[in-house]
Amino acid sequence: MRALALISVRRPRWVMAAWLTLAVVALLPAGALTKHIGNGGYSVPGSQSQRVDQLREGHFPATHGQSLAAVVSRPAPAPRALRAEARRLMTKLRRDPGIGSVARPLLAPSGKTIIVPFYLPGSLADAQKEVVSLRDWVHAVAGDNVTVVGQAAVWQETTAISKRDLSRAERISLPISLLILVAAFLSLVAASIPIGLAIVGLVVTFAALGLLAQVIDMSVYVTNTAQLLGLGLAIDYSLFIVSRYRERRGEGQDTAEAIVGTIETTGRAVLVSGVTIALGLSSLAVMGVGVFRSMAIGAGTAAALAALGALTLVPAVLRLLGPRIDRLTFRPAQRAAQRGRLWRALGNAVLRRRWAVLIGSIAVLLLCAVPALGTKLIFAGTDGLLPASNQLRQTTDTVSRQFGGGILEPVEILSRRPQVARVRAIARRDPGVSKVLPPAPGKGGWVRIEVLPRAGSGSVGEVATVERLRRAVERVAPAARVFVGGQPALGVDLIDRVESRFPLMILLACSLAFVLLTVALRSLIVPTKAVLTNLLSVAATLGLVTLIFQDLGGAEGLAWFVPPFLFAIVFGLSMDYEVFLLSRVREEYDRGIGNDAAVTNALRQSGRAITLAALVIMVVFLSSAVSSLESFRQLGVGMSIAVLLDATLVRCALVPAALAVLGDRNWWLPALLSRRFGRRPQEAPAVE
Repeated sequence: MRALALISVRRPRWVMAAWLTLAVVALLPAGALTKHIGNGGYSVPGSQSQRVDQLREGHFPATHGQSLAAVVSRPAPAPRALRAEARRLMTKLRRDPGIGSVARPLLAPSGKTIIVPFYLPGSLADAQKEVVSLRDWVHAVAGDNVTVVGQAAVWQETTAISKRDLSRAERISLPISLLILVAAFLSLVAASIPIGLAIVGLVVTFAALGLLAQVIDMSVYVTNTAQLLGLGLAIDYSLFIVSRYRERRGEGQDTAEAIVGTIETTGRAVLVSGVTIALGLSSLAVMGVGVFRSMAIGAGTAAALAALGALTLVPAVLRLLGPRIDRLTFRPAQRAAQRGRLWRALGNAVLRRRWAVLIGSIAVLLLCAVPALGTKLIFAGTDGLLPASNQLRQTTDTVSRQFGGGILEPVEILSRRPQVARVRAIARRDPGVSKVLPPAPGKGGWVRIEVLPRAGSGSVGEVATVERLRRAVERVAPAARVFVGGQPALGVDLIDRVESRFPLMILLACSLAFVLLTVALRSLIVPTKAVLTNLLSVAATLGLVTLIFQDLGGAEGLAWFVPPFLFAIVFGLSMDYEVFLLSRVREEYDRGIGNDAAVTNALRQSGRAITLAALVIMVVFLSSAVSSLESFRQLGVGMSIAVLLDATLVRCALVPAALAVLGDRNWWLPALLSRRFGRRPQEAPAVE
């Protein structure tokens, strides 16, 4: 860390020029990121839904691809006029070389709506890119009363909404973050440094992801997660670095000594935090699903670049500014903040009642975690993914009401020819099925049977229907003879994958964090406490999110990706603040002042910075909580609750109380490990 700091101290202009050049060069690939991402990556390897997709590609070329439908509606029943419009539209669709195949029109029993199903060849990501131009073409040839619906259309609309939400989040969070930073530093000059790093870091992050997106498939979620973490962590890390630097300057050190000393201490905590968060997010890869891989790559890249910028660009800026960083400072408020009377009083109060605070904090978190025992996961379909006010959602709802819930997303059963009759009979008898369409023969003896469920897309009833069909089919058909897939089955497979691998993901993240903290803090007890504390914090957060959205909000459950991603983010951020507080405690303890005094001093010296940093990142997360998409609202609210709990109850009460109760036992390390990396850091030579 000292060698890294000396680079910024001795060559600050070179470091700053390198970052600015990188940011300028990154503008082009960063701007192209949204062109290379789509709402895909949901296939579950080894699942029945994936097997159905593979068989459709090889044995049903006419219907392989993405299913869409042109919807023609009239306010009053007009069967003849609708059929005539549908025939004209079919003719034009069949002449388009980009359309794979066009199916027979279906007229609703009401006589008000008719749909013309057709297929776009290629992947879901390819279809999403074609939907916008296809929709414009359909309107041009058939009029504005025709709407293109289907999975690709809905997810393209979801992508567009997420981009608008992203832009709105930036407009909300950056100005508010600047105001919080002014309150944190009590200096306009110092407050501008974290905002500058955040902007540069986001540009470089989006550029890196833009380049990766040309090589591997990236989900639309990558931009939202990268922005949330990149913006929040860049500001947080800069705040910690600048705060510690100003503290050292206040102790009489010159600029170079203060920078090197800051990077050797707080900079080390930034490095540990960045690596811990990146490793925690990498545990998402255990799910083996593309969308989780995209989230992990986006958030991990953002965390790594935020830490790198805080350790190189921020010290270079501090070196160039020197004493000028304290210009436009509110001196009386700054002196009051430096005294830290509130945090000293809080630390003393916690230590006096350490057992009561410890037991009370754990009890509150356990109480908050209780609703998590009833958490249900759902896979929102076309009639639940978009907001109710969206025009495409309204058209999709109309089609579902007039034709039945599964008309746009049927359950697809692929069967060998001898089993077709029994499979169709099973489907007809199921209480959750409204209609079984005629079988469609394919190549190699395979037959495709479409089953329309009664329940709405993504609902609990639809999930139950898919599960019953699979169990019933398995009893009458030999293995590898019948597969139940389609969009409803994909949701079932995703939920099953999350539920089965979530414990493994938690175990991996906890193990990686424990090893890293053991090395960083030279203790076995403190990392164990940190992991258990953070698990308790995550459980409390998940319980409160379940209470707000599922128990009180009326939702059938949480979006299937929210619990694992919420765990990865919350666990990483909890470790973030824990690392900064514990690193300061360890630093004070190594001075030989005793455990209780070390806890009190660390809380007084870092409590304000941690709380303000948490407030900044909470603002960033809350800006995503106003999203039009329910799943992003759940995620944004959950992360905001987690930061609030972590920065108040956990970091100000539970952690100090636990450290005080354990006393010197906090820093126990076996002799073997102590010889390996347990020595206290030696005093470094002065900076020339």
